[in-house]
Amino acid sequence: MIKLELKLLFIFAHACLVLSTDFRVRHEYKYSFKGPSLTQGRYQIPFWDTNGDSVSGSDQIRIVPSLRDKTGGVWSKYGFTEENWQVEMSFRIHGRGKIGADGMVVWFVEKPSVAGPVFGSMDQWKGLGIFLDSYDNDGGKNNPYISVIVNDGTKAFNHHLDGSDMKLGGCFRDFRNRVYPSKLRLTYWQKTLKVEIDPGNMDQTDYEHCSTVEGIELPKDNFFGMTAATGGLADDHDVISFTTYSLHEHAAPPEGNVDEEAAKHAQEEQMQNEEEESYKKKMEEFRTEAKKFREEHPDLVRAVTPDPNSIEESSSPELRSILDVQSQIKTMMTSSLKAMGTIMKRQDEMMPKIAEAAKRGDKSESGGSQATLSDYASKEDMKNIVDSIKLSVTAIDELQNKLNHIADQSTSLQQVIQQVDSRVGGLAMKQQAPSGTAGAGDAKTRQQLDYLSSLVLDVQAKQKNPPKLSCPVPPPSSCLTPGFFLLMAIIQIVILLGYQMMKASQEAAAKKFF
Repeated sequence: MIKLELKLLFIFAHACLVLSTDFRVRHEYKYSFKGPSLTQGRYQIPFWDTNGDSVSGSDQIRIVPSLRDKTGGVWSKYGFTEENWQVEMSFRIHGRGKIGADGMVVWFVEKPSVAGPVFGSMDQWKGLGIFLDSYDNDGGKNNPYISVIVNDGTKAFNHHLDGSDMKLGGCFRDFRNRVYPSKLRLTYWQKTLKVEIDPGNMDQTDYEHCSTVEGIELPKDNFFGMTAATGGLADDHDVISFTTYSLHEHAAPPEGNVDEEAAKHAQEEQMQNEEEESYKKKMEEFRTEAKKFREEHPDLVRAVTPDPNSIEESSSPELRSILDVQSQIKTMMTSSLKAMGTIMKRQDEMMPKIAEAAKRGDKSESGGSQATLSDYASKEDMKNIVDSIKLSVTAIDELQNKLNHIADQSTSLQQVIQQVDSRVGGLAMKQQAPSGTAGAGDAKTRQQLDYLSSLVLDVQAKQKNPPKLSCPVPPPSSCLTPGFFLLMAIIQIVILLGYQMMKASQEAAAKKFF
């Protein structure tokens, strides 16, 4: 019995040693993001990529909106090179319904930005996944649930069981529709993963222990990422900040300073406990005052409380149409940019051939009648030039068609916004409240719709008068314009035809002597 107690004591001491904060942290800015001014340029996040239906804002990233059957994600561009790390993520998962779906996953995997069926990412991944599952697929009535799953690339995720057959650890925590943003902290130190969660019930950060998993082998150069998905039900999945730290061992302190360090630590602990007690008292006083206010002013509480079914049921189809049109415009613009890149690449490939053909033409003019057919561009080169011209013209026509389609989609987007505006106006006329709260909300909604309409009109005006595309001038050589390219091709064809005619006339003159 004594040996068993000693073994348990040793295991507990080892766990405390492993999970102690006996390490120093270093902030890794290339693997972190935080608002305000989260995005730069074309709403791009430095050192991060977005995919799917995710939208980047100035203060947060909406991984997926509260619409059905949407997926999205955000991934770091570079693999993390340190062995031990800690990440802190601030997020919100919120929606109007009592039940939400599907949830969010924090990844540390080998292959990033691969879309798939597992909360917007690929199945049979290789690495770590922390699942914030808000929908109860297995009927266990234990959601929202946080699961720790490590996959070696061979196992498939079972949605009907919520991944319980692969789970290494987890906890039940309600992180949905919280008053304040929820926070998740993951600490990977000496092959042990510790998961902590702050549900967001208070303004101050207060992490609660969720799960600890030992003996996890996570290689270096994996990528951090976050993905989310919605199904038949939908929530907004927002990531406000993602902070990454690399962990390193502390240098051993001098022997004489051990007592001083212990005393300082005890004093800090006492101050922290006093602050927590003071905070709890203030929170109790606040709850008492809030309850008293609700009992004394029931009319004001009823006026401030929004109706969850008034606007959502009438405008959800239109909002879904707006998002679908925006997604189509984004896809077409991406393919158009790829087509322009293909055209530029073909022009760069043809420039050396045209320059070489021009040099051969100059040599043929100086040589006179002694020139031979080998001095000119071969038939194969001319065929390549003609094929390249045809492909360039086809790509330009395709780009023009896509731009016209974008203009049509923008027109339909404006019509949808006008329908939303008319419906909101109708609701405002039907639901006029005696207090000024409803009028102020309708005015704010109308201002937002007017702002969206002005943006759409601005896009249409720019598409009707598209800016002239100018070819970038690289430092070593000048840019080749399509007009100059066609001119050089025509000159080469004329030279070749002239040579053929001259050769035919010489052969005809030679036949007269025989």
